[in-house]
Amino acid sequence: MPTSLQPREKTPESTAAADTSFSKLEDGSEQTIANACAAILALITPENRPTLATTYGLTPALEETAQDLLDEYAARIGAPRDARIAYRTAGQQITEAIAEARTILSKRLDPLMRQYTLPTAPPAQRQYQATYTAARIIMDLKGTRRKKKPAAGGTNGGGI
Repeated sequence: MPTSLQPREKTPESTAAADTSFSKLEDGSEQTIANACAAILALITPENRPTLATTYGLTPALEETAQDLLDEYAARIGAPRDARIAYRTAGQQITEAIAEARTILSKRLDPLMRQYTLPTAPPAQRQYQATYTAARIIMDLKGTRRKKKPAAGGTNGGGI
């Protein structure tokens, strides 16, 4: 079977449609490769199938396999782009959810908890408010990739 994509017997229509070389495919984008393969497969007609069978050893099974592989390849062309979009969308949704949680805590729940700090509140309610405040302290788990600048004076003081 020949390794070149050019037919042995060149005809004007076969040369124009299959004007593809390995270097063109190698330098082309994924879509260019898929389009070139589709153009080559489109050359297969009932009239020239016997000629292609003798020239290239084309069988119906090989033709079907080539079409299946082309379909699989074409379906995967956009997969990396789709994954990047899904990743960005998920990141945006997480950012929005965190912002919403902060808003709920700071603008709704924190003001409600202030009633437990009144001097007239029973000790159990004051303890509940102290536990809530302690739970609201955010600990830096050092899970971020960004390096934080040291505080003024060079100390790594703590607390919120």
